[in-house]
Amino acid sequence: MAHVRWLIWLGASAAENVPEHPMPSDFRPSRPDLLLPNYDCRDTLERDPENLLTSWTETQAVYLITGSPRASGPGEAEEDDAIWFNYVTAFQEHIHQDLEADCPFAFFVLKLCLWFSCRLLLEHHEACAAHGASAPMLGRDLLAAGYYGLRNWETLGVFLNSRWARPFCKWVHGALALAPKLGLVSEDLITISSCPVPRSGEWLSDWNWQEHLHLLLSDSVEAAALTMNPSSVMNWEVKVTECPLGLLNILLHQILLCMTGISEMVPYLSEQLTLLLTLVETELREAGIEVLPVLMATRWPMLRMLTHVAVNVQRRNVTIDQVLVPHYQTKPYVLDFHPHELLYPEAERLQLPAGRSSQSLRFRRHGLGVSKVYRRTLQFLESTLSLEPSEMQPKSPIIFTMIFGERLAKYLPKWLLRVEAFGHLSKTLVFCLDSASMEACRAAHAHQGCVQGSLRTASNKFHMMSVILNSGFDVLYLDFDLVLLQDPLPSILRHAEEAELLLTRDFGGECINIGVVYMKSHPSTSLFVQGLIRWLWNHPYEFCQKAFAGMMGLEDVTWNDQYGDPVRSVPRWGFLDSANSFATSTVYDASLQGWTGDLQKILIYHFLDGLGAVDPELAVTGEYTDLFTLFYQNPLLNLGDTQTPLYEQDARVRKQLLFTRQPTPPSQLQACGHYETSAYPAWKKRQREKLQTRLDIRPVQLHCRVEGGGAVWGEDFVLSDTSLIRPVAGYALTYIEVLMLTRERFMDVIERRKLTCPQLSMIVRRYCVRVAVPWAASEQGLEVFAGLVK
Repeated sequence: MAHVRWLIWLGASAAENVPEHPMPSDFRPSRPDLLLPNYDCRDTLERDPENLLTSWTETQAVYLITGSPRASGPGEAEEDDAIWFNYVTAFQEHIHQDLEADCPFAFFVLKLCLWFSCRLLLEHHEACAAHGASAPMLGRDLLAAGYYGLRNWETLGVFLNSRWARPFCKWVHGALALAPKLGLVSEDLITISSCPVPRSGEWLSDWNWQEHLHLLLSDSVEAAALTMNPSSVMNWEVKVTECPLGLLNILLHQILLCMTGISEMVPYLSEQLTLLLTLVETELREAGIEVLPVLMATRWPMLRMLTHVAVNVQRRNVTIDQVLVPHYQTKPYVLDFHPHELLYPEAERLQLPAGRSSQSLRFRRHGLGVSKVYRRTLQFLESTLSLEPSEMQPKSPIIFTMIFGERLAKYLPKWLLRVEAFGHLSKTLVFCLDSASMEACRAAHAHQGCVQGSLRTASNKFHMMSVILNSGFDVLYLDFDLVLLQDPLPSILRHAEEAELLLTRDFGGECINIGVVYMKSHPSTSLFVQGLIRWLWNHPYEFCQKAFAGMMGLEDVTWNDQYGDPVRSVPRWGFLDSANSFATSTVYDASLQGWTGDLQKILIYHFLDGLGAVDPELAVTGEYTDLFTLFYQNPLLNLGDTQTPLYEQDARVRKQLLFTRQPTPPSQLQACGHYETSAYPAWKKRQREKLQTRLDIRPVQLHCRVEGGGAVWGEDFVLSDTSLIRPVAGYALTYIEVLMLTRERFMDVIERRKLTCPQLSMIVRRYCVRVAVPWAASEQGLEVFAGLVK
């Protein structure tokens, strides 16, 4: 939890001046909007070098242990050299001009391993003279090379997320261990690069480089605090001359720390790192010094820190209960769909929601180069067309959820049973990301709504959204860790009359929660989702929910004036009632999570259990509470019964709901941010003010009007089915007096006048039907009305 502590420290230092990094360069190369470049070069190379690089890194690991490239141990020097000789020959065969154009990241790593093999090889090899004589430069040959049209601030994250980062990180591990043995750098240069105390006893920049180095090597919380101190980048002109490697480490350490909370700073810091590293390489090369051997030999842990950044970017795994499982925020450069199935030309987007026909879906499904996941999705969408209601009634959206792992798969049958109880199973799609969830879905889903993918990544929810939207269907995405207490569709569809995008937020804050997202098939939503997919492809370190908010202008994901505004097409959008109707559990923060209001008005309860574990030091209860079992493996609950609330079927459900209930709504929503607003850099403050004045990104005020004296609202309080009641929110513009009548009081009056005024009861029944029928949008609603008329 070191990142949490330094974030707290950063807030405490708000009184200090904000960091003044060196200004970014004025060079802004333009590039077309690339689709989704194949950074991993999968299925595009005639000779894929991955196996060669894997073999070489394994040989390097053996060399570290035995002192020989052979597992059997040291042999004759000629025999050991023959192994490195063969690797150099193999690298030479792979390295050619076409490879640099086709797969530049692989080209760079191959050159790196070739150069290092030449350093390990005692005998001369012609390839060493041609390609391995000088060490590759991380700045010039990689970060600033502009491969794929990437800019200086993008290449670092993209490269470290690619499959070529694995052999690179393994090379770093071996290179750091072997550097002393190879003697590539003189002891004097190693000492100088570590920035020793000057003879005067003081550094000109007033920065204690030796203390900083010591803390970095100890990887302590104090090191994070020192790195994030605003003074760490002040007087940078002096520091870059005084200790260039130290300043490089400050920037790289800031990147590492900011990825966990202040990710909007990553592009800026990445560019500064690239520019400074390139400058250092140029200066040292003119002095006849290669930078890479210095980075291998110096005490500054820059190369090691690069591997830590790679781990943060890739987010490949997370440990839960001492078991290593895939992290849902990982974003590998592999797709379950093809890029052209996710990104559509403007001409097609502008026709949405046209194309919602069997003929159109069948044409797409049987096209050339179609992925299995895409074909199966279109097949399901086509099957739902026969279930469409009449033209007089609104079309219900495709409901879809995403699931993987045996832990969640066992709850899927009951999850689907609850959806079926409200009449929506035939239009529910389950995106199963492994075989365990697919088997569970096939056993429980009576329709064709099981689609199997293979990548356990949160990005897949946006990929599936794009396919559904661009096929002409509205979509309602539901996280799997929620339960339907009532049918949410009537409420959602009423609000959808005024917006193309509906979603929820935190109970007490402005941060969005994409556990419930409704989107209409519309040109604006299609372009929005495609922009989100592209952004995450080139910024893989970003948290999906924050990126979603960033595309809406609600959070910052970059410095817009300097690196381009990611906020392009924002659909008309609005918040669903996140205080009562769409409630969340309280896991970590009672001021941000929970709900308030009436228990019977809750439509969806989102219990926030994506990982099956909590941090006991931060959790409200101090331990993990298994709510999946409470809702989906509870013999006391009849999930097929929609007439009896779940909290009346089991007192433990009521207890859980009331435990997370807050006494009152928040008086003011907390700003969505990860540190104190007073500690924002100057550009972020200006950017926030600028975005908040843009009318096109503001939420739609759903069912909003100004009422005067004598106004009456909430007439639908007479309905016994609270899911049909229109949610009302408002605030007073001046001092007012409000009179309130509850349904219980009103019905009691009607009951007491039953004998003296029997027609009154019939009038109320007819009024219930008249109020409820126009708002009904589901089969369940029609059944309720029929019961009221009887």
